[in-house]
Amino acid sequence: MFNQYSKHSFKELNAKLKKSITNNVKLLAQNSKTKHLFYTNYYYKDDILVEQGKEVDGIYFIIKGKIKIFNVENLKSTILRLGSTGDIVGLSSLNFEYYWTSIAALDNVEAYFISRKNLKNILKDKPKLAFLLINYLSLNLQYFELRHKHNSLFSAKGKITEALLLIANEFGKNTEQGIELMECVQRKELAALANTTYETVIRVLKKIELKGAIKIENHKIIIKDKEYLLKSLKKQCNLSEDSKSNACSYLDLLY
Repeated sequence: MFNQYSKHSFKELNAKLKKSITNNVKLLAQNSKTKHLFYTNYYYKDDILVEQGKEVDGIYFIIKGKIKIFNVENLKSTILRLGSTGDIVGLSSLNFEYYWTSIAALDNVEAYFISRKNLKNILKDKPKLAFLLINYLSLNLQYFELRHKHNSLFSAKGKITEALLLIANEFGKNTEQGIELMECVQRKELAALANTTYETVIRVLKKIELKGAIKIENHKIIIKDKEYLLKSLKKQCNLSEDSKSNACSYLDLLY
């Protein structure tokens, strides 16, 4: 599916699409003829943008900040994906009466809200934005399908390892010590992202730390050996380092 992408090009293409969408949306939101279609909302850490079960009224363009999209079933929370500047959220519920996921701010967030009616009018009159949106959704759908396929191969340790790489990819900060993770590193959040238990997360993190691949400091996790984490996942995917398919694998393209 991803054979047309060279290593890292998926991330680059996704970044370009998000930037283009953000620029186009900002122009429309500042244009005197279309700015009435957009509502600027501000949120603080842990504020809820969208609540699962509430009536669907529109979507959000994330202009600034970090978010998590999650679903709660039988009192169990599962983080479905993470988002930041340029991401669009609420679309998966657009054709339904109620939102099936919740969206929470991980830090200060600025977002444009667009109602269902206004979104239809915008996309009808702005084919360029509609085309960018289709490409964005197509690329992300490919990613979610591949991630689901590979996660089915992972053990609990593998799912937690992949969750660490996902957080690093979305929110990681490069430092002299390694890749610093501040968001979604609470044990309950890691469990929700990896779809495993709190106790399993604690146990696995200790094992990975003993290997020297990560360092845990209070409210942050530092990835010191990203290659170790990737190699451990590739073993579970039965991908040898000499495999030709490895160059275009899901893990290499995303992480």
